[in-house]
Amino acid sequence: MITAKQNSAFFGKKIGDVIQGNFTNNRYIIAKEELGWDKWSLSRIRVISEGGQPKLHIDRLINTQFKSEIFNYIDEIEEEYTQTKTYLDSRLQSGLLSKEEYAERLGGSK
Repeated sequence: MITAKQNSAFFGKKIGDVIQGNFTNNRYIIAKEELGWDKWSLSRIRVISEGGQPKLHIDRLINTQFKSEIFNYIDEIEEEYTQTKTYLDSRLQSGLLSKEEYAERLGGSK
């Protein structure tokens, strides 16, 4: 039987984190860069259906010197999504938003 410690030689060093957005369900990769002034990068992984087949699509969003800016940017993306029609539709259909609240929030996002 192989323990995790014995198997650890097969893994490289940790250079970042993967975070799933609360609202968008996007997966964000926060990676520490080895070269350059900008020490952190943020990428987004999305699954896109092309011809009925799922494909991974990775977008590099920003590079920055400070990791806190990465978290602020993710918060902005997630907050903006909560104002979209797609998100509001899902909240209405699940009963988490009344028709009145839906109309008010949808009217306010235009």
